[in-house]
Amino acid sequence: MEGLALGSSRLAAAALARLIGRPGALSLRSERVAAAFDSFRLLRVGGEPVQGFAPLSRFWPCADGWLRTHANYPHHRARLLAALGLGEGAGPGALGAALARLTAAEAEHRIVERGGVAAAVRSRTDWAASAAGVEASLFAHAPLRLERSGPDGPGAAGRGSEGQTGAGRAGGPGEPAPWPEPRTDGVPPLREPWRPEPRHARAPLSGLRVLDLSRVIAGPTASRTLAALGADVLRLDPPVLPELRDQYLDTGTGKRRASVDLGAEAARIHALLADAHVVITGYRPGSLEALGFGPAQLARRHPHLAVASLSAWGPGPWAERRGFDSIVQAASGISLEYRDGHGHPGALPVQALDHATGQLLVAGLASLLWARLDPAAGSPAPGSAPGDATASGPHPGGLVTASLAHTAEALWALGTHRDPAPAGHADPAGAPPAGAARVVEPVSWRPEPGGPEVLAAPSALDLDGAPAAPAAWSLAPTDLAWNEGLAADTVSAPTVEP
Repeated sequence: MEGLALGSSRLAAAALARLIGRPGALSLRSERVAAAFDSFRLLRVGGEPVQGFAPLSRFWPCADGWLRTHANYPHHRARLLAALGLGEGAGPGALGAALARLTAAEAEHRIVERGGVAAAVRSRTDWAASAAGVEASLFAHAPLRLERSGPDGPGAAGRGSEGQTGAGRAGGPGEPAPWPEPRTDGVPPLREPWRPEPRHARAPLSGLRVLDLSRVIAGPTASRTLAALGADVLRLDPPVLPELRDQYLDTGTGKRRASVDLGAEAARIHALLADAHVVITGYRPGSLEALGFGPAQLARRHPHLAVASLSAWGPGPWAERRGFDSIVQAASGISLEYRDGHGHPGALPVQALDHATGQLLVAGLASLLWARLDPAAGSPAPGSAPGDATASGPHPGGLVTASLAHTAEALWALGTHRDPAPAGHADPAGAPPAGAARVVEPVSWRPEPGGPEVLAAPSALDLDGAPAAPAAWSLAPTDLAWNEGLAADTVSAPTVEP
């Protein structure tokens, strides 16, 4: 697992250093990489650790094996219980009894059909033989895909520069200015690429506008990394099915946030996208597409954008299935690899699939932005083969695609050795054991004036020998609109969910 963490982080650092035109300016400290990948467990609010997985998010014995469920979000919990004929008030005992009467495959099918989140715990052999596993295995040595935008969208007519990148390859100050008012007068969208400015030495991504349409860990981790270097990140969340507070406290540092209904505010959001440079999408495939905000749709409508597309499973028969890091671990054979001496499934010491995928997205986005600065550049990704980068016209954007399942395959390709779990832990989401030594100095901030102090893991990146852009951390998460552009109380339906 260490190889995946360091490899993905080094790839991101190399691509970012190339983008800002300062080779060698960005470096990594292994202890801070470890802390960044374990950031949720290190999070403290008012001096107290935060809750990890909810009581119904765990492994369950079934009639013939094991099932992993994810019920941290209230709507996923409700669907899990409904799928098994249980009422809202049912607890672990009732759920365990219901699952014990079913095979793992039967339970998985029932829950998934009701829109819940679950996966039968599979062996590596069973996953590799399944249709979803065969599809995922195609990306074991290249979990990241990049496509330059053409006149009809990314990869049009087979032209444009595109590459695949493996996880193991490595190669101004203060608050950002407000975004401009959304364009509603027919002004052509932004065409000039973002460029780094030497005067923003401590915030080298200053002026880079990033719209974040993702949640949980991987997508927000990518935008958090960009924010730590000075990017102006605006995260949009639906007014219903809101993000869990602790998840946002973990990954929301350095960002602004607004609550918006994409269906009701579509024209306004497209106007904002015209003035953005990057958009990160991370909702279940099909949900954003239904509202016209799917990653390929955005890349076609706004060809100047560097668009990140994140999903749990990637293309294939499970493309539109819900999933999280723990669920992908269960399905892909990792949980059985980490089983204990009694055969109980286990987990990676940290949610490495999420964090590594987030760093891969950073590498891909930085590569697309770099290629946009120089349309004649050879490859958009460090280490990938040169392509026809001029086919898509001046200042092209592009699409970078990653999934948790593809990152899991990359982990298997790096080797199946087991990393020891932290002492006293059977699950990577609990609090550290009492007296656990801190190996990094946490970042301290307050989300609200007079509210509790939050201690969070610092960025893994050093910029010119010092922790990356400490000023960026002062932009604590809060329900803010920019230029009064988005109301915080939008409540109309349609919405999206993970």
